[in-house]
Amino acid sequence: MARYHTLLFDFDGTTANTMPAIIPCIRKVLSAEGISVSDEVIYHNAGHSVYDAIKHISGSENEDDVARYTEAYMKLYMSEGLSMIRPFPKVMETLQQFHDHGIKMAIASNNVLSVVVPMIESFGVMKYMDTIVCSDDVENIKPAPDIALEAMRRTGTPPEKTLVVGDSIFDIGMGVSAGTATCGVTYGCHSKQMLIEAGATYTIDAFDELLKIVLV
Repeated sequence: MARYHTLLFDFDGTTANTMPAIIPCIRKVLSAEGISVSDEVIYHNAGHSVYDAIKHISGSENEDDVARYTEAYMKLYMSEGLSMIRPFPKVMETLQQFHDHGIKMAIASNNVLSVVVPMIESFGVMKYMDTIVCSDDVENIKPAPDIALEAMRRTGTPPEKTLVVGDSIFDIGMGVSAGTATCGVTYGCHSKQMLIEAGATYTIDAFDELLKIVLV
């Protein structure tokens, strides 16, 4: 028996450990522009769209500059970053158990489809997912409810039977706005306290702890 029928997973920092790719790629692009940034600043801005994250991290208010930085980052990330990314521990085993129990699953990401799809295909995650909803599928990104609402529409699941799982306050905010339960993972970009303050129904320290929440 399952407490929730559909699980909506964030990708970056929740399902996959993308920071080993994000940090060096951002630094390389911005250092070429004479901009130095710390890991802390990059982590703090994780969860935004790529454009918004680059804007905040670079500190630039010039839209043309931010667009140029973003384009350079995306090219570098796709050419050099993908090989640095791996699923977090126990992700594949946990997804398999949910699949075996007939739980519907979706990726719900502020990233873009052209980045997310190749990665989840390379990890073997795609076979577990009923749908993928990214920033280019909706009008408003997290923390607005649009991505969650679209995923629920595609899976035919009501909010009360849906659980949003993510590592950022933007994931939790999306779930709260969409009327779903939410689970914050503490191994990503935002702290347990931040996730709780954002309204997380649950928090977990490892991906496989979801099994105890979902399967009852």
